[in-house]
Amino acid sequence: MRTSLLLLIALLSTACANFIRPGEAGLMYRALKRPALQKEVLAPGRYKIWGFRKLVTYDVTSLNRDEVVHCLTADNLHVPVTVTVTYHVKKDKLYELHTQVGPQYYEKLI
Repeated sequence: MRTSLLLLIALLSTACANFIRPGEAGLMYRALKRPALQKEVLAPGRYKIWGFRKLVTYDVTSLNRDEVVHCLTADNLHVPVTVTVTYHVKKDKLYELHTQVGPQYYEKLI
């Protein structure tokens, strides 16, 4: 009985944590606090997530995405050109990005 209780406590304590991996940054959302979203940018590590909390993570490494751009030449020929876009999120502007644009920032901004 005692070992099953210790096992249950160990499982519950590990289930209430979330990780921010290297190359990511995060914001803590607390539903019962005002303001709910903290402005403090969290570094990689382990964070306790108790009830009514959520960890919002963003990849802050440089990312590449290929886009096809359709161009017209001087001879009025249609030429598809593949362009590689390299972008990254600035850690110090993460709160503003999340509140003003949202997680789909690539589709909205770039």
